[in-house]
Amino acid sequence: MLEATSFAIAVITLLVAIAAFVFVDPQGNRGVRYGFAVFFLFLTLIFACVGVFALVGNGVEAREDGSPSMTRLSSTEEPVPQTSISATEPLTELIIVVGNDSDGTIWIASKTGTYSIKFVNGAYNGWRTDADCNETDHSEQGCWKTKILIYQNCEINWILPPWSTEMVEPGDADYFVGDDAWQQTQEDASIVAQSRDPILIELEEGDCLRFIAVDGIDPETSYSAYSDNRGQVELEIKLTSP
Repeated sequence: MLEATSFAIAVITLLVAIAAFVFVDPQGNRGVRYGFAVFFLFLTLIFACVGVFALVGNGVEAREDGSPSMTRLSSTEEPVPQTSISATEPLTELIIVVGNDSDGTIWIASKTGTYSIKFVNGAYNGWRTDADCNETDHSEQGCWKTKILIYQNCEINWILPPWSTEMVEPGDADYFVGDDAWQQTQEDASIVAQSRDPILIELEEGDCLRFIAVDGIDPETSYSAYSDNRGQVELEIKLTSP
């Protein structure tokens, strides 16, 4: 504000100096005229210097405060808020494991840390239709299951179970989620599995997990009992601590 006032007074005194030179005693002593003109020109110079010093001073103050320019924000201007992104938000992914795939679902850890894996919903059925299941001894205990086996190195360990002479199935898994019991309906199976606690796994970046449903294949004929299955299971994988 000081610089504006000083410049305004400087302009006024300059005009007064010009007026004094033109109108003061035009027919009389030139010394009087020149005296008045010089006096007001001197005042003009003083106020002009005051304005310049005030302007430079404000510029220096603004630069010391970190401002990019010599002008300062008025009291009515608000600074633009800065948006920050939290790096602590957990990494969460949903994956689908279908019941008719003997290769399962592969997932790769994108970061090193502790991962929580829990059942979300769904179930799979080992028979193509309900009528097919009803013709077996599973008709009383149900034909829907939610158990998903997890292999940490992504290599499935196929074993020959005691009740089979031909069909091998995935066994000796590192972990599993869901529930092993058969249920009458897909909804019942899902509700039971949702009550199970999630599992925790320590993984390094790049570690591989393979998720697979439970059924069998014949390594001699390449027949896959998975091909008759229906349904799927949804799982949640969350990085709980890096």
